[in-house]
Amino acid sequence: MNAAGGFVYWISWLYLITNTVRIVFYAPQIVAVCKAADGAASVSITTWAFWTFANLTAALYGGLAIHDRGFTMIFLGNFVCTGTVTLIAAAKRVKLHWRTQSD
Repeated sequence: MNAAGGFVYWISWLYLITNTVRIVFYAPQIVAVCKAADGAASVSITTWAFWTFANLTAALYGGLAIHDRGFTMIFLGNFVCTGTVTLIAAAKRVKLHWRTQSD
């Protein structure tokens, strides 16, 4: 293996490891959004929704365009996690809105 091939090999493994571990790092954000009593006001639903959409398109690209199961699974995991944050935050906002409207 030449130097360029060795570099690509290690970058590929680094990509796989960091993007797999990244899924675990969504857990603190999910917990924080679940605990938020203020409608998750500090969470940008637009940003999280865009990240969710971007992860979905990456998963579709991985599955349909490049046929890479590992790539697809990584981005499906990211899609589920970002979607979870987005949905919980949106539900918290709706709940807060209805609670303040009924007061």
